[in-house]
Amino acid sequence: MIKNQTYKLNNQPLTNEILKLYINKFWVDVFKPLLIKGETIHLMILCKVSFDEKSVLSYKTTGPLRRVEYKDLELFQDSLCERLGFKIESLK
Repeated sequence: MIKNQTYKLNNQPLTNEILKLYINKFWVDVFKPLLIKGETIHLMILCKVSFDEKSVLSYKTTGPLRRVEYKDLELFQDSLCERLGFKIESLK
């Protein structure tokens, strides 16, 4: 099953703190409801940033497709924040 989840930043700059906030929201909104007691659930996650450039909606992928477990929240946050640090100039 493929599910798209979108969060609007309303022109806030994309920082590590904002990114972690929305990753936490994703974990609660999407990941937590899928948990079944005693089972390990994995999600394949691909994060993208959309932006409006000269009235054309564009997307940039912030990292590779990642397989994560619910317990991997901090690892996923750190990995994405580190990767985003290398790309932040191209995302502005």
